Formats: sequence, structure tokens, C-alpha cells
Amino acid sequence: MEGTAGSIQYKGMQSPEHSLQSLVAVLNDHAMVICNSLAELNRLADVQAGKSPALVTLPEYAFFRDRYKITDSEESALIILSDATIRRWCGPRWRIADTRRTRALAELADLNAKLLDRLVTGDLAGPAPVSDWNLIDLGTLSLTPRGVNSSIYG
Repeated sequence: MEGTAGSIQYKGMQSPEHSLQSLVAVLNDHAMVICNSLAELNRLADVQAGKSPALVTLPEYAFFRDRYKITDSEESALIILSDATIRRWCGPRWRIADTRRTRALAELADLNAKLLDRLVTGDLAGPAPVSDWNLIDLGTLSLTPRGVNSSIYG
């Protein structure tokens, strides 16, 4: 797969069920990005175009870069999570979404176990049955050689 996120051209690969994705892009003459999210590439394109602030402008970046000097010969990488990122990851929206993904995974695992005979024999004809749990909307279900696939959760 190939495409453009903002002004950034990328190449990548995606599994047939969209459960795995890897994208590679060159941001400028000295930066290359490998990620699994097109949304992340779009965000980086916004930063590159000056539409969003760069990490280097944040106070926490200045603090950590001052503490861990770039001249340190032992440094191979510096990873910084901004305060806004931590708040977003620990906030209610993220926790609710994480719970939904966990419940969806449990339902899909249960369906895969129920359909194990069909999966082993390659009998993929016919619809995948709906989960008995009904904890969460799984969208449209299909049976693939790799198991039950949800149109929402993969």
C-alpha cells in the first residue's frame, strides 16, 4: 500500500483483516518514521506544515532535553510522552475505549473457540454466529481462515 498523509508520502503493508499495519515515511532529510497509524502520519504532517506545535516547543521537552543532553554518547533514543498525551491516555475516553476493545476481544475469542471445528476443516461457508454474550456491538462478523473477523474491531 502507498499513499500520502498531508505532504508526507508513505509505503506500508496491511494484513487482509486490517489487524496489522506498518507504515514507513521519510519526514525530511534526517528523519524516518515507522508507525502503525495513518492518523499518526497525518498528525506528523500537520506538525511539519506548521499547523500543530512540535514536541520541541513543549516545556516538558525542554526539561528532559536539558536533563539528558544530546551530546551523551550513550544515548540511542529519547522518548518523551507529553503531559497532554498522558492525560489523554489516562482519561475517561481512553479507558472506555480500552474496555470496549477488551470486551470485543473476549467475545471474538469465544466465537473462535465455538467455531474451531469449522476453522480447522476450512469450512468457511455461511455466516459466523452472533456472540451469546452481547456485551458490545461487534458490527458485521465474517469467518476467515484466520478466524472470526469483526467489521469494527478486526
